[in-house]
Amino acid sequence: MLGGPILGLVGLTLWLDNSPELAVTKESQIASAAAVSKLYKVMMVPGFIGWFLLVGVAYTSYGTSLSSLWNDIWVNASPSVGFMTIDTATLYLGVLMFIAYRHGEIKAVKTLILTAVLGPATAALFVIDEAENEMDFAQLNDDKKKD
Repeated sequence: MLGGPILGLVGLTLWLDNSPELAVTKESQIASAAAVSKLYKVMMVPGFIGWFLLVGVAYTSYGTSLSSLWNDIWVNASPSVGFMTIDTATLYLGVLMFIAYRHGEIKAVKTLILTAVLGPATAALFVIDEAENEMDFAQLNDDKKKD
């Protein structure tokens, strides 16, 4: 796997997380959403740069011939390349399904449309960030009133 065994050990950092002990307030939710939004914006930069570089490499190798590209990644691909093609498509479909489930089908369609311009990572981050910024935190106060 890319990343080696250290990738599987990333979850160990959660042992240091003390967020379950913190009080949930409207202010803490807003601060958390702002921090996550900042992270999304930071991660959009390498996502876009990576997409730009990959499109550049593909263009220098294949020009505008999509049939040549398709031939190399699917039709005459080695088993490992074919698996990576399926893996990438499945991962992206999962991201689209998550966005549709969490934020609505319109956001998933928007992600799909923006993917051609921004790349899959940046498009997904852009739409999720937009959806998180539209979130209403008033529900927390309404839930506490019911208790």
